[in-house]
Amino acid sequence: MEYSLTEIGRTLEDPIRMLTAWARDHGETIAPYQETAGAKNTSKGS
Repeated sequence: MEYSLTEIGRTLEDPIRMLTAWARDHGETIAPYQETAGAKNTSKGS
């Protein structure tokens, strides 16, 4: 079986590339905030 994007799906390729590049460029900056948010969400739950 072969999968491929539809024409409308292909319109997302550039925005996804841009978001990926942004995350790669800023990942070290946002990681501490993600860890803090994850700790807060974990302590709320069970």
